Amino acid sequence: MKILDIGCGANKCAGEKGDTVVGLDIEKRAGVDVVFDLEKKKRLPFRDASFDAVNCRFVLEHIDNLVFVVKEICRVCKPGGTVRITVPHYASKDAFTSPYHRRFFTIGTFDPKYYGGCFELKTRRFTFNRLFLPVSLFANAYPGTYEKFFCFWFPPGGLYFELAPNKKPRA
Repeated sequence: MKILDIGCGANKCAGEKGDTVVGLDIEKRAGVDVVFDLEKKKRLPFRDASFDAVNCRFVLEHIDNLVFVVKEICRVCKPGGTVRITVPHYASKDAFTSPYHRRFFTIGTFDPKYYGGCFELKTRRFTFNRLFLPVSLFANAYPGTYEKFFCFWFPPGGLYFELAPNKKPRA
């Protein structure tokens, strides 16, 4: 598999044996193969369908042009491949910790209708500390109810999404 790890910093994902992992970040560090600023609203420096999977952990909260970047991520990932995104939930203290965070996320942020149908949403779930297993089970079974009534009482650590890029996105 060929994997793109966006925002890898010095902690590029290892992948499985035989995988090729390309690390992309805004500055050169150990593990970074490609230096690229997602905020420049330029196409990612890769061909269409170059990767089997794309990882994007705690990066998208730092950018303004979310729709453009997500469409670019889907463009470079093979149709039917896997895009894994982890972001802080708006009720998490981590959402407000960094002065560099520019946006906040809900369970509905990655609804495909907002992105021109460039992907299918495969997974969306709240992430919690293991001590909150009962809350996690409830929150992920009833995400709308949890987010509307309980997320500030029992805040999640973040949100995890898996997207499957489509062959032909709608305009």
